[in-house]
Amino acid sequence: MSISIVIKCGQGHGYGHLKRMEILTEYFQKINLPVKIYDIQRYNPKNDKSNIVIFDAREVKNSITQLSISLGKKVISFDDTSPENLSNVLIYSLPALPEFPKPNFQGENYIILDPKIDEIKSEENKNIIISFGGEDPNNITGKLLERFVSINEIGLKMLRNFEIRVILGPLFKETKNILALVNKLNSKNLKTKLFSNLSHRNFLELVANTSLVITSFGMTFYESLAFGKKILLINHSEYHEKLFKSSGLSTETVKSTGVYYNFNEKTFIETFLDLLVKKPKNIFKIKPIENLERITNIILSLETEVDRQCFSRKHSVKIVERTNENTRYFCENCIKHFEVKFKS
Repeated sequence: MSISIVIKCGQGHGYGHLKRMEILTEYFQKINLPVKIYDIQRYNPKNDKSNIVIFDAREVKNSITQLSISLGKKVISFDDTSPENLSNVLIYSLPALPEFPKPNFQGENYIILDPKIDEIKSEENKNIIISFGGEDPNNITGKLLERFVSINEIGLKMLRNFEIRVILGPLFKETKNILALVNKLNSKNLKTKLFSNLSHRNFLELVANTSLVITSFGMTFYESLAFGKKILLINHSEYHEKLFKSSGLSTETVKSTGVYYNFNEKTFIETFLDLLVKKPKNIFKIKPIENLERITNIILSLETEVDRQCFSRKHSVKIVERTNENTRYFCENCIKHFEVKFKS
């Protein structure tokens, strides 16, 4: 048995898909499962000898999924919202919006986080983390630091009790601009540090030892929750804002100020200053290793014999139903039902 993980990442797609699949890969390797990671732009199922394929990308082309199944591969998809998704198992670790196709599994039990979180002690120190993912394509980091440069005297007085820690991801392109803003903040006696090229372990250690995390909805959000941190979101898109609202995770100390292009400075400053003085009230509970075990058990329980004929002939195949035990298909050409079974 061997596994291929196919991801969409890089410029325009962010870094989260790669990061969480690297975590899954590391876990597979620890339990002696052979695994390789491919970029979806370069992936050809015909050249892949693995018998299990995991896709981690939104809206994977139906033709790739169908070809993979026709070649006898078992196909699992994470957070693929394409309406015609034909994967054998569809898992939503992120919240499922009403317009999304129904998955087999969804919710916090399927979030992939680094098990190192359980090894790192969480403390509330007098610092604030600003991190908007591996790419931050909208440069929310720069826009936020500009607000801090011009913040009023009350805000300045409160901020001087904290160290501002700015973390840039590997795909971020505005480093010079951020460095200039960091220097301006330091000239105002606001202690500000810039971090880049961090290992994931070092990143988690910074998150574990902070008071407040300012980020957008995604992996950093869930990692911060796992450490019990206060969180303030400025989201990259309406899609991310909808996901947060659907998550049910909004509390007195976990808040969103909306999408960056609708930024309301007054609302942000008021929410930000309010969070600085509040004690965290985080009831989010997640066990990273248990989630990895749960996901792996589903993958390994997939039945080995899948009806491939309808896929290999490029028939019109539809999903009839997805449950925690099976996925039922219907071939419109052959006028027949078939199913794939697994264990939750």
